[in-house]
Amino acid sequence: MKLSIKICSPFIILFLVLLCSCHNGNTSFGKAQPQETVLKLSKNESIAFNCFTKQKYEAAYRHYIKLRGDYLAIKDTANAGYACYMMAQIQMTVGDYNGCENTAVDALKLLKVVGKRGNLVSTYNLLGIVSRKILDYDNAIVNYKKAAAYTSDSLSIYIIYNNIASLYITTNHYRNAIEILEKIIKSSYVSADPQTKARVLDNLGWAYSKVKKPEALTYLKSGLQLREKIGDLKGLISSYHNLHNFYITVNKPLALQYALMAYKTASQIKNNEEKLIALKEIIKSTDGKQRNMYTNEFMILDDFLNKERSKTENKFAKIKYDYSEMKAERDKTVLKSQRDKLLITVLILVAGFILLITVFLFIAQRLKLKKAKLEETYKAEGRISKKIHDELANDVFETIVFTQTLQLDNPAKKDMLLKTLDKVYEKTRDISRENANIDADADFHTILIEMLALFKTKEVNILPVNAEAIAWNTINEYKKNTLHKVLRELMVNMKKHSQATLVTIKFTINNKKLVVTYADNGIGIKKESFIRKNGLQNAESRIKLVNGTVTFDEISKGVKISIVIPL
Repeated sequence: MKLSIKICSPFIILFLVLLCSCHNGNTSFGKAQPQETVLKLSKNESIAFNCFTKQKYEAAYRHYIKLRGDYLAIKDTANAGYACYMMAQIQMTVGDYNGCENTAVDALKLLKVVGKRGNLVSTYNLLGIVSRKILDYDNAIVNYKKAAAYTSDSLSIYIIYNNIASLYITTNHYRNAIEILEKIIKSSYVSADPQTKARVLDNLGWAYSKVKKPEALTYLKSGLQLREKIGDLKGLISSYHNLHNFYITVNKPLALQYALMAYKTASQIKNNEEKLIALKEIIKSTDGKQRNMYTNEFMILDDFLNKERSKTENKFAKIKYDYSEMKAERDKTVLKSQRDKLLITVLILVAGFILLITVFLFIAQRLKLKKAKLEETYKAEGRISKKIHDELANDVFETIVFTQTLQLDNPAKKDMLLKTLDKVYEKTRDISRENANIDADADFHTILIEMLALFKTKEVNILPVNAEAIAWNTINEYKKNTLHKVLRELMVNMKKHSQATLVTIKFTINNKKLVVTYADNGIGIKKESFIRKNGLQNAESRIKLVNGTVTFDEISKGVKISIVIPL
């Protein structure tokens, strides 16, 4: 038996009345709203419900989806849940069953927060109806039972259990259905409500017919007569369906009459779904040309309903999407305005903070640089002093001692003195070159090549690679001076310790950094020992002063050192 409850049924109207009478309480979780806001929301709700009762479902849906958003904005979860329920009710009415189920679940999430019992009853009942529509009978029974658990109204409970019994009949659990219906039919509440009594009589008669009870027809006709008496056209269609099914195997012509009556009544109230069921019953009860005619009408109507249902689902999905887009855009505008105000304040504070930090960092950097330069000057002075003491002073002393015994008229002695003085001069010149700055106006490339050439001998070949491709005039003088001194120190160390026969120095620009790669084919030495024994701490210190790095790469033979200086 097909469930006969629709939006026009007394059961649904009962719950709508219950909703309208109980959902407007003081349920907001937020602060009390201004009277103007309350009146505006109340007016919008009246407009939405008016559209719903006049079957202007699309307009009603638009109003309710906006109401849900407005209530959520003021944290009124109960009324937001009610609006969500009404959206689901509209989707159920127009045949958007999947959309209805999703929206009803959303309504439950909101309503469970506040525990509005009347609204929860209606929502679970709606989920029971839609679950049956999509043939999910197990969930339909679960939802109906949950609806019953949330109400204390006796008639409402009997109506819900009548629906459950109807589901048991549909799923062939006839004994379970009869057990429920025989209890319900004895209730004074059911007897006092003709529509409900007619439904119970009809369901009980149909259940009896399934287990071959002789009183089945009596109950089916009693339900029919009661519905005729009260003019329940929707209920009459259900009675006609059941009587058709009762007679289809025993009196086919009479079964056809009831199917035609169901078709006529469904056409009268413009219920295409019931009309489609009636057509299916007529086709089962006829043959020949008449059957072909009704079969053709059935196919046309079925195709039409499928297309309308698809259109409806897309239409309501689009309304939801458009509202979400509009709300997102509105929220974005409000958020942007708030952000703009906040941004101005933050920018002022940040600008002040950055200014203070900049001044602090500038002073700190100047002090750090000054300290580093003082330290480097101190080290340089110490290095020069040590070099003069270790190398130049000994030679000068030897020269003084030599001159005390020198016989100037002796050519050999005179020549020896000149050679000694020349040696002292060369050492003095080397010390001067090592610690002197280059000429700012001179061609650095030329100076660099000339310096490297000083270390080239018959035994040692020096190859500068790509030096001419570097735009040296774009690099500041301090960095060029630093590089010049560091390379000189590397060459001195090479000459003293490496025993190399080939040295390459490659210059490249990479990511706005000058990269200088030194490599030789000497005997090689461990990094720690190389730096400690050969005085390359000075080279590292100089490079650090220009925020550069020195990397010592161990290779199988010789030495490889990479120097990186940011430009």
